[in-house]
Amino acid sequence: MKQRDTLKVLSTEISQLEQRVYVLRAKRRALAVREIVRLMRQSQIMPDEITAAYERLSPKPSDVPMPRLDGRSRVAPKYRDPETGKTWTGRGVIPRWLAAAELDGRDRQHFIVEPSTRH
Repeated sequence: MKQRDTLKVLSTEISQLEQRVYVLRAKRRALAVREIVRLMRQSQIMPDEITAAYERLSPKPSDVPMPRLDGRSRVAPKYRDPETGKTWTGRGVIPRWLAAAELDGRDRQHFIVEPSTRH
């Protein structure tokens, strides 16, 4: 068997496994939703109560580190612009919002995210 054939076979197997994972996750989600609805009916909870609680109790999407596809971990933001909520980890090129603030005479330390609020 040629190497190209082996890669093609492996790629096909990977695609099939990824499809199985997708289907299994969809089934798990459907079961979870059914259980949630059952509990809501049992406790006489209305959907708008769940929506309000979800918005109140859930972190903002920008505060939740998203998993990386390449296996590396996300770095928590070190600096945050209090006006826009934009963040920077302190790695790489300094973002425009922070560079502009420094040009205006503001100290970078003013934008540090408190360690207890980092993720």
